[in-house]
Amino acid sequence: MAGKEIPNEARAAWLRVRAAWGRGSDVFSSTMSMLSQKENEQLYDIVRHAIYKDNYVQVLREKPELKGFLKGDEDRLCMMDIYQVLSYRLRRSEPPPKTEKAAAAMNAGIGRNPAFGY
Repeated sequence: MAGKEIPNEARAAWLRVRAAWGRGSDVFSSTMSMLSQKENEQLYDIVRHAIYKDNYVQVLREKPELKGFLKGDEDRLCMMDIYQVLSYRLRRSEPPPKTEKAAAAMNAGIGRNPAFGY
């Protein structure tokens, strides 16, 4: 999606899912289940850019073509929920950035005994 035009089908799917997300988890789940395979893949290619970002401004800095999708952090949170569903459904995931990997390694259980809480 780097520098590519976002397909109209993906825009329409985003609008449907975003509206459903605002109405509640049952409506969101139902709407997500009605997406076609093509819509799933197109949406995944859009929402994957919101993962590992602190706010929507970071996403827009890296991907200005998403300006029509991201109006605020609420849209980014919706993208993260969509990502969770689609990454499971499509069996795809984005690797964490090096800083995230390092932070996870620092929290590893080396020298700690989880049975004792430390």
